[in-house]
Amino acid sequence: MIFSMIYASRSEENERIQLPIDTNSTLASNIRNIWHFPSKQAICIELQNNTRCRRPAFLGRLSGQSLALLDWKNQNDERFGPFKRCGSYGGQWLSNGTYFLEVITLFCEDFGINSLTKSQNESEWLSIDFKHKCMEDPNYNRVTHGADSHIQIRQQVIPPSHYVPRGRWVLPTAESPPKPIHYRYQPIGCRENPKTARCENATDVYRLRAYSYEWEDNAGEVWREQVQNVKSGSRSFPTVCFVGYSHSRITKESFVRLGLPKQYAIHVKVKWPEDITAALFNQSYVEQGCKVYIIAAAQWPGSRIDRFPYLFDRFYAVMKQIVETATSVFAGRDDDVRVYMRSIHEIPLGDFTGSCPIVDWRSPIVMNGYSYLVEKAVREVQEKNDTSNRLIRYLDTSFLVSPMWDSATDWVHLPFQVSDEEALYMASVVSNNLLDYR
Repeated sequence: MIFSMIYASRSEENERIQLPIDTNSTLASNIRNIWHFPSKQAICIELQNNTRCRRPAFLGRLSGQSLALLDWKNQNDERFGPFKRCGSYGGQWLSNGTYFLEVITLFCEDFGINSLTKSQNESEWLSIDFKHKCMEDPNYNRVTHGADSHIQIRQQVIPPSHYVPRGRWVLPTAESPPKPIHYRYQPIGCRENPKTARCENATDVYRLRAYSYEWEDNAGEVWREQVQNVKSGSRSFPTVCFVGYSHSRITKESFVRLGLPKQYAIHVKVKWPEDITAALFNQSYVEQGCKVYIIAAAQWPGSRIDRFPYLFDRFYAVMKQIVETATSVFAGRDDDVRVYMRSIHEIPLGDFTGSCPIVDWRSPIVMNGYSYLVEKAVREVQEKNDTSNRLIRYLDTSFLVSPMWDSATDWVHLPFQVSDEEALYMASVVSNNLLDYR
């Protein structure tokens, strides 16, 4: 697949297109303008000087022939002059065409990884207490104006080359203009009465269900063929143990749905990350034959189960302990063992997440913060121990999962539509040792 470089003229570089603001938004009076910069592949929100929210946490998605989340930059970018918050779609794989744009405000003040990028003070960021931070009202958090917010992408957008194949969520047939896809949320009261029109409109998942995942250069078909070779016995495959609770169980089920024999996929049930100990590693290695571990234990720490969530500093400390424990157990013991620390799945905004006072902290801001800390723990242990460079890896599946972050029909677990593709990618990583060549 060959892509040509596109050079923009000076007039194209300076072009900006104004987009409508939703006057019902909780931030409507705080926003001066919303702009699309086509040549810079960015959406920028210009805030009023006296804005109530100095550093809002925005989440934006483009939907059309494919889906893409905007990558928000919290610090001022000199390319955009006075504009305060800009979300880029330049790192996504998008065909040219018309796309519906939706931007919502999650929190008035961003305390996620974008705020860390701005402050560069990691110890201060780790100590943030977000227990009592409420989200903006999910009923009125959209800042773009409904179905009127469309942008035109004139040239195909191709992200930079990467060590893993690219992919994207695509529609089987193009729509012009694309029908709006609003983020799904569960209004308060809809848990008890889901069939009212108000609830059905907010929770509808039909539009997201129409998308399927497309891998660049047919990588997915190559991986599926490898799975069939494992099934027929012509290709070897290690026993993979999924350590965690229900999200890990779903991933294990997706592994089996791919066609992998059941003996290659084992669920090691763990609710709390503190329970991932040396004893657990030793027992599962000896008794269950685990050769590959895929670990994710963050949903319970972020939920309402224990009354208060794990703040970032506590979560990071536990993740680092897991990585250090795995290193001490397996380093020098078995060169074939791999431990993958998986990125954390976001979940839709349910009634508990959107309530105030908040009673469930699993917003995308917290879950993405947890993912950053998982990666940080892996990176820091690798820097101290050469053995762990091959033994332990951070397994990032957010490129695949995050564009469909709100697709869970039960408000918690990935649907098989997403989980099966994530499992296929994981199987390819395990089978081909893809991350060994990072």
